[in-house]
Amino acid sequence: SPKINIGETYSGKILACPHCGRRYKYSYEVEIEDTITLTQIIIDRLPPLPTDNSLVEEKKMTLVLSMLKDDLLHPLEIVRENSAYDLANYYLLKKQMDELKILLTESKDEATELGAIKGIAGKNTFIEIAELLEPFLNSKNNLIRSESSSELTGFYLSRNDLTNIKKLLENSDDQFIVSPCIQKTYSTFVHQKMNLKELHPILLNLLNSKEEIVRRFSDYILSISARDSYQNYTLLKRLKSKNPQFRSEAAASIERNLEKEIDFSLAIPELSKMLKHSATAYYAIAALKGMVFKEYDINLAIPSIIKELRKKNGNSKEELSTTLSIFFQKNDSYEKYLHLLSPLLEIKNNSVSYMVYDLFERARKNNIDIRYSKKYIERFLKERKDNDSLREGAVKLLAYIDSMKENKNPFEKDSDKDLPDRKSIKPNLVEINTFLHCSKCNSDQIEKKREINSGNQILVWYKCISCGNEEFMDAYELD
Repeated sequence: SPKINIGETYSGKILACPHCGRRYKYSYEVEIEDTITLTQIIIDRLPPLPTDNSLVEEKKMTLVLSMLKDDLLHPLEIVRENSAYDLANYYLLKKQMDELKILLTESKDEATELGAIKGIAGKNTFIEIAELLEPFLNSKNNLIRSESSSELTGFYLSRNDLTNIKKLLENSDDQFIVSPCIQKTYSTFVHQKMNLKELHPILLNLLNSKEEIVRRFSDYILSISARDSYQNYTLLKRLKSKNPQFRSEAAASIERNLEKEIDFSLAIPELSKMLKHSATAYYAIAALKGMVFKEYDINLAIPSIIKELRKKNGNSKEELSTTLSIFFQKNDSYEKYLHLLSPLLEIKNNSVSYMVYDLFERARKNNIDIRYSKKYIERFLKERKDNDSLREGAVKLLAYIDSMKENKNPFEKDSDKDLPDRKSIKPNLVEINTFLHCSKCNSDQIEKKREINSGNQILVWYKCISCGNEEFMDAYELD
C-alpha cells in the first residue's frame, strides 16, 4: 500500500493485489488531535472489469471469470461469498441479467446468496431483480434477510412505493427485516425530504418495538414528519409507560428535538416523576436542563428537583443544582422556594451549596426576609471547615439575618399561636391560580388549604382534590 503521510488525506488510487490480482480502491485520512493520531484506511473492492477492449484484456477477463466461478465451489464460505460478490457486480454492470438471476437463485448456498446480494447493493434499479430478492426475506440466514431488506427498501423508496415499505415494516417481530428497512428509510428521508405520512401509523406502533434501534429510528422520523401526533399523543404516552427504557428514550427524544418548533411543556410533570428513579433520572435531568436553556417554565418540576436534592443518595445533584441555578437566573420565582432550599445547606455537596448561597445572596441584595434560614446557615458554618468564599458568604448572610429586629419564622406550622387569623388574610388575587398543578398527580383540581402571612407576602398551601396531596404552591405580594 502507499506510504501514509501524517496530516494528509489520500483521496484514493486504483491498485491491484500482488497475490491474486484483485483490483481495489485504496484511500486514507490522517487526523491529529492533541497527542493522538487517528488514521482511517478505506479499501473498496472493484468489479473485475477489463481496462480496455483489446483481445489480451478480453482473454484475461475470461480467465478471471472462470476463476471466480470455480471459487463458488470453494470449501471456505468467505471465498464463495467474495466470488459471488464480484460476479454479481460484474453481471449487473454488464447488464447480463440472465447470469445474475442464475447466480442469485440456483446456487442454494447461503454464502453465495449473501455475496451476490451484497454485490448489487445500492446499484439495483431493475424490478425483475427486486422480485428475485423478495423470497430472500424468508431466508433462515439473518444476514441474508437484513441485506435483502435494505436493498429492497432502497428500491421501493426510489419509486416512492410506500405500500411495500409498510409490508417490510409490518414484520415487527423480525429485527433483521425491520431494522435495516427503517434505517434506510430514515437516511433517504433526511436527504430527499420525502412525504412519509402514509407510514405514520405503523411508525407510531413501532415505538413500542422490543428492539431499541427500531424505536429510536421511528422516533427520529416521527419527530420530523409527524410533529402533531408525535407531540400530543406519542410522546406523553411513552413518558407514562411502565417500561423505564421507553420513558428514558422519550426524555432523550425531547432533549434531541428542543431545537424544533415543538412545545414540550406538557411533558414537564412526567419528567419530574422520572427524577426519583435511577433508571430514568439521567434522561429526565438532561431534558429539563435543555428546556431551561430554551427558556421553558419548569416551575412544576422544581418541588421534585428540590426533593431529589434533599435525598442523601439523590440522582445527579450537580446537574440538578446547575439546572435550578440557570432557571432562577432567568426569572424571579426563586423567592417562593427559598424556604424549601434552606435545608439543602445541610447537604455536603459544593454544587448544591453554591446554588443555595447564590440565591440567598440574591435575596439579601433585594432585602428579602430570610430569617427562617438562620439555623441552617449556622449548621453549615459549624460543619464547613474550609475557609473559602462559600464560608465567607455564609458569614455575611448570617450577619444580615442578625441585623434584623425579629427572628420569627414566617413558615411556621398552623399550630403556632403567634400567627394571625388566616380567615382575615386575603391575598391580592383571591381566586385559585389556574396555572397550578399538583406535583404528584399533575391534576389542576386543587383547593386552597391555608394561607400564612410572611411579612410582605401571603404564602398559600393547596390541597389536591384528586390525590389528597397538600403542598405549598403559591405566594402573593401584600399591598
